[in-house]
Amino acid sequence: MIRTLRNTLPPSSFDNVVYEKNADIGGTWFENRYPGCKCDVPSHNYQFSWRKNPEWSSFFASAGEIEAYLCKLCDDEGMRTAIRTSHKILGAAWSEPKAVWELQVQN
Repeated sequence: MIRTLRNTLPPSSFDNVVYEKNADIGGTWFENRYPGCKCDVPSHNYQFSWRKNPEWSSFFASAGEIEAYLCKLCDDEGMRTAIRTSHKILGAAWSEPKAVWELQVQN
């Protein structure tokens, strides 16, 4: 989403912020660190079409390997500046008069 917005809209037309509830990016791959945690579908399903990873170590990559791929992608694309970690969305409501989503965010 960050990449698409940056490549599509003029920079001054939006505030580009992504909220992540965890202390770092990676979603489920950051959260699940139990021994043997890995994907249950071929690894290439967890890559972006515009950033393919020909170096997956196995057909079913580990959680750590997928998380590392996501972190590297965010670093290489300069996305971390748009991501607010340790922020949990508590609610979202559409404001018709303002034509915006109003968020309740827990820092």
